[in-house]
Amino acid sequence: MSSGGTNPRTTRNPFSRYVRYSSTDTASGVNHYEYRVSTNGGTTWGATVSAGSVTLSAAGSYVVQFRAVDNVGLASAWAPTVNGAANSACLT
Repeated sequence: MSSGGTNPRTTRNPFSRYVRYSSTDTASGVNHYEYRVSTNGGTTWGATVSAGSVTLSAAGSYVVQFRAVDNVGLASAWAPTVNGAANSACLT
């Protein structure tokens, strides 16, 4: 899959974080997005969810990764690959 994704975007407010992902696939097109969330710094991950955005609203620290699935069924790598400000949120 020749998918070029962008880093997830987060919006800031003191009570929740909304994170979305977008990418393109010039070969067959993007069919859908998936995300997964870690609450322990990326050591383990929750279930994969089919959606292009997630809202985090409970207190805690989160790492979020997204990937695109094209119309052929091929999935891109999880992105971002390194945990940091682009995909981490702490809600207190």
